[in-house]
Amino acid sequence: MGQKRYARSLKQDERRRELAELAKRPRAPSIRQKVAAFNAEILETADLQAIKSWGGARGTVASASSGDADAEGVVDAHCVVVGNLPVDLRPEDVKAALTPLVVEKARDAGVDAAKELVGDIGVGVFGPCRPKTRRDRDREFRGFAVVRFRSASGAAAAATALHGTTFRTKSAKWPERVLNARLDDKGEYDDAYVRGLRGSAPKIPDKVSKKEPRKRWKMAELENLPMRQKCLSTHTRFSDLDGKLRVRLLEYLSTAIPAMPELAGVVLAMEQSAPHYLRIKELIESIECFNVILGHLNSAESTAGRSMDDVRVYDTFFDLACGHGLVGVLLAYAFPTRTVRSFDHTKRAAFFAFCHAFEQMRKTMTRKPWTVGAIDWDTEEMFVASNRLEETNDASTAPKDVRDDEEPALSNIVFTLGDIDDARALVNASSFVVALHGCNEANKVAVEMAKSQDAVWAVMPCCIKASIYLPECIVSKLDDDSKYGFMCGVMCQKYDAQLIRAIDTRITTRAIVLCGGIKGFKKHCFVIGNNTKIQRERERKMEAPLH
Repeated sequence: MGQKRYARSLKQDERRRELAELAKRPRAPSIRQKVAAFNAEILETADLQAIKSWGGARGTVASASSGDADAEGVVDAHCVVVGNLPVDLRPEDVKAALTPLVVEKARDAGVDAAKELVGDIGVGVFGPCRPKTRRDRDREFRGFAVVRFRSASGAAAAATALHGTTFRTKSAKWPERVLNARLDDKGEYDDAYVRGLRGSAPKIPDKVSKKEPRKRWKMAELENLPMRQKCLSTHTRFSDLDGKLRVRLLEYLSTAIPAMPELAGVVLAMEQSAPHYLRIKELIESIECFNVILGHLNSAESTAGRSMDDVRVYDTFFDLACGHGLVGVLLAYAFPTRTVRSFDHTKRAAFFAFCHAFEQMRKTMTRKPWTVGAIDWDTEEMFVASNRLEETNDASTAPKDVRDDEEPALSNIVFTLGDIDDARALVNASSFVVALHGCNEANKVAVEMAKSQDAVWAVMPCCIKASIYLPECIVSKLDDDSKYGFMCGVMCQKYDAQLIRAIDTRITTRAIVLCGGIKGFKKHCFVIGNNTKIQRERERKMEAPLH
């Protein structure tokens, strides 16, 4: 049985490879595509000024066959319509074969072809007013020809002689056809009709090339951004990106948090005042971490809300060892009715620049909602990174000093200069403790502080000393990635983590986020991208009376 299963698996693998090769082969154009291409060529080469409406004058005679030399027009000629022609031949081949037959039959009927025939035989071709349809896909022309005579008697005699005659050609499908011939009593088959120029003028599509819609952002596009060996370059700024990469990053910023497309607007505004702080690695890393924190917050508040005795809202976020503080700023901006307390031992200008930019966007949003339509995508795509460097009067590229008494511009964020342990007295059961890329003891302090007060927590470890969590264990011969993953597992076990989630490792090699602290937690579905909470908070803020 094992050998049979193995042989069957080999056949299945071979079949998969064959299907994969077939999928790679270019497909022949469809019938619809062939017909559309033929009609497009007609529109390009036809004389659209010669189009006549159905109510226009009739009776003008001229050469109608495609590629024929022009003949002098004769008014009120008498036409014989010859049908049932082989449509797989070219019009000129049909005319060449039909002309001697017409002369012969006219002579048999007592008609002097040299005097009676007017111009060349006109073969009905496709034109702007009579384009090809799907039914006509195998036709070279419209299947009829028009022979013009000077007198009515000559036309009638020739029509009688031609009708029922066997027409022999080199057609592959119809080498012999029995002709139908009749007089054009109503005068319908004039030169314009034969050439497909009788009827309504076709609508000519604008030749302005339609711009393709922007494609949705995919995380695989991270590889197109400036990279180090494994992850995004640390020092690349938004203004260092040329047009195409710039547009793709703006697409990411406008879609990464569905309820906050104005992130792209914040970055564009901040580029004018403080471009030095817009490092793309920090931007993308902070946004991805924010989404994980938001998902854990949704789980925490929905779990607590299942019991009427334990309905809890986490109204205070603690961003410990906040650094540039963008995650805390995002939390403060997304939840205007909650408080964010940021702690760090250094006042960083980047933190205050982010606060100012988001506060300006918040004021703008109260007047008019921001949409992606505010971005001039064409201008952004033409952006050249060196433009900013050529501006000698651009003092905004240099970091600015922070005043000792400077406060964050966002009203619901509080910055504390000092040790993160100072937050211990403020944390309670309604707190959410966050520490992103805290080094060594910072993660330990943050998680234990949260657990001591039954608070919810989320940490993204950076450097982890094995001696902190495994004092009696020797951790040796592990490469950097293995050691990092192993130590994160040790932390999960020690602190009863309830969620372990990694952001894309092309953003950072320290990509694991550990979350826990939900009281009464039961393992259930974890949802990323549910922004209902952010929208609800904003509506509540808008409905609140102004003081």
